[in-house]
Amino acid sequence: MGESRDAWNDFLILKNEMLQYNSELDDRPSIILANKMDIPGAEENLERFLDHLGESDWAHIKVFQGSAKDAHNLEPMILHMRKMILNTKKNVEVRKHNRDANIKAVDITGEKQKQWDYFEPDTTEK
Repeated sequence: MGESRDAWNDFLILKNEMLQYNSELDDRPSIILANKMDIPGAEENLERFLDHLGESDWAHIKVFQGSAKDAHNLEPMILHMRKMILNTKKNVEVRKHNRDANIKAVDITGEKQKQWDYFEPDTTEK
């Protein structure tokens, strides 16, 4: 965020590249690290970025501030990532359990449909 480049434009380019690779990536939990916050002008750049983010479809994404160079303020982001990963693993296990349970029901009824598609991962913060 501290460099003179346009962080919002960089973000849009990155999002576009990710979606071209796999359109489902936009549905997965995300975070943003506003890096290089130790550089003069970073706060102003971050404010502009947050203004754009707040007006976008990605306003729900949590933004962390820090400096990877100094490892400054990275611990809150790492702890949040850990929660996200554990929550994702838990949801995958629940989905697998639901899928297996529904497969048994499908075997009994003869229906052939994905009955587990209703499951939505819990993306709320804890």
